[in-house]
Amino acid sequence: MTTYHELTGFQRDYVDGRTNTYTLTDAGQHQLQQQAETLTSLCDCPRPVADGSGHR
Repeated sequence: MTTYHELTGFQRDYVDGRTNTYTLTDAGQHQLQQQAETLTSLCDCPRPVADGSGHR
């Protein structure tokens, strides 16, 4: 995961000498959003909405 976070939109924070936490950055969230839209455009399946609004 250490190398992976450098290539993607994750921020690494150190908890202690052996443990790290990873947080999705705004850039990482944007990348995931773009990927979701790309995948949605490739199939006829509707994309679920998680914000409770019922539509996108």
